Amino acid sequence: MDAEKLLDNWSAKGKSVADFKKVINDLSDSTTMLIIRKSDLTLLSKAEASSSEVIPMYILKPGNIWEVTKTGRSIKAGSMKRATFTSAKLESLLKEYEDKTHLMLQYNGNCYFTSMNLNPTLGLRVDMGGNAMLEPSLERDILIANRLGDPENEAIDDEMALIIRKGPMVRKVFAALSKKYAYVPQSFMGDILDRIETDGTLGVMDCNKWEVNHQYGEIYVEFPEKADELTTIYDIDEKLVPGLYLSKSDVGECSITVRATWRVGNSIILLDEMHRKHSGKIDMDKLMDDIDKIVFSKYTKLPEKLCELMTIDVTDPTWKKTLSASKFESANKKAVQAMIKSIFKQIKLVDNTTKKVEKELYEALCDELDYSMSYTAYDIAMIIMQLPSRTILNMQKAYEAPLAKACGQAAFCKFEKAKEPKIKLAV
Repeated sequence: MDAEKLLDNWSAKGKSVADFKKVINDLSDSTTMLIIRKSDLTLLSKAEASSSEVIPMYILKPGNIWEVTKTGRSIKAGSMKRATFTSAKLESLLKEYEDKTHLMLQYNGNCYFTSMNLNPTLGLRVDMGGNAMLEPSLERDILIANRLGDPENEAIDDEMALIIRKGPMVRKVFAALSKKYAYVPQSFMGDILDRIETDGTLGVMDCNKWEVNHQYGEIYVEFPEKADELTTIYDIDEKLVPGLYLSKSDVGECSITVRATWRVGNSIILLDEMHRKHSGKIDMDKLMDDIDKIVFSKYTKLPEKLCELMTIDVTDPTWKKTLSASKFESANKKAVQAMIKSIFKQIKLVDNTTKKVEKELYEALCDELDYSMSYTAYDIAMIIMQLPSRTILNMQKAYEAPLAKACGQAAFCKFEKAKEPKIKLAV
């Protein structure tokens, strides 16, 4: 990887499986895990510069931070020539060091840039945490160096694993993990996709979107041929497109995650999922068997359930015959709105988002529905499953996946005749 791609803010996005594989393969080829003794790692903490030609830094070697002077003692200091970095075209990484990270590492004679994302994992390796670990400072680095060289602290393992990405004449550390961490390259996601394509059971695989950065990689793929097959078998009016969400991190951010997805209208909902931690040896054959059992084998659950919901009336069919138009709409409105509230409660919409988001979604749905029409449980489930595609004011990105997962459960709720709640919807 070149220097620009090693910056913390690097990311890549697209809608092609081939492009996704190329990016994660390049990332994997540039990444390695190195197990080291903690006491052999030297921290190079940023110092104030007095000359534009050199880069001054404090040299914090575990167990050997101080040097004796005539007037007492001081922290060991040194410098590197700026020309060393500029000649190697590393200005962008150097600027990131000087403006943000304020930390380099030295090990076995090699110098490494560091990522801001290294800080929390490095803190775990020396039994430190909190916001102080996230804020670069000399005081923090001195404490880290002291704890790296503390053999008496039983809470601190003597070894750790560094996740390093490299480019021409440059290396950068992105995480400090347990020596027991089972490193799996990001290209492993490409191997899973290859297995699915080779199997062919789900038909042609299309990419909805993908994103890769230094923390994680993720991809949504869909199976349109399988969608046509299921639509024909279950005679469902709306087209439901089954898919797969795949994500993984190689810096300890998350485990291997596989989720069944469905595209309902413009929304993507999440259903069955499995996770595989980065521990022990990962057997590809066993992993694919688990994916098949937990995810693929359950693709018929949703269309089967929707067929059942078509037979459940939310609108009482006798109302059309016994009530006037205005009274029908009034009764229908109460029944439908009560059912929506019931489903929102069952899918724990407030827990998965916020009370404000729930209120906004509820009011928007109630305003849009035509109460002169009759509704079945199928209609209500389909409406709720399409909520994730809505633009929700001030909803944080962190709620997007929980909302998609919650809405995915709408079809599996109890659609009993709901009574109008005596309490108002939480605001």
